[in-house]
Amino acid sequence: DGEMDESETISAIAVAGRERLNNVVFIVNCNYQRLDGPVRGNSKVIQEFEGLYRGAGWDCIKLIWGGEWNSLVEADHDGKLVDRLENHPDGDCQRLAAKMDGSLIRKELFPGDLAERVAHMSDEELLE
Repeated sequence: DGEMDESETISAIAVAGRERLNNVVFIVNCNYQRLDGPVRGNSKVIQEFEGLYRGAGWDCIKLIWGGEWNSLVEADHDGKLVDRLENHPDGDCQRLAAKMDGSLIRKELFPGDLAERVAHMSDEELLE
């Protein structure tokens, strides 16, 4: 609840890193919701959390988009797609996912010369 707004959660990350605990899995569902209202954030909360975890000695795996996107990222030889995704605010990514509209994802995340990278994919495939 609340994207780790509880201070105990952040303390637990530091203690686990300090004590060199291994084989620990921590899952954070960044849905920008908590019981009493919207979460705080700097619009790049996923990167903020990654910094906290890495700073405490954890390895991080970020799962943001579906598996079908792996081939798009692997084919991003010039880094333009990754740059576009990294600079897109997390809240907008959540909005796009919630809308479940592949054409909107295509329009907002793949403008200009990036459009050719998803020309072979249907709108439904962009949602997978």
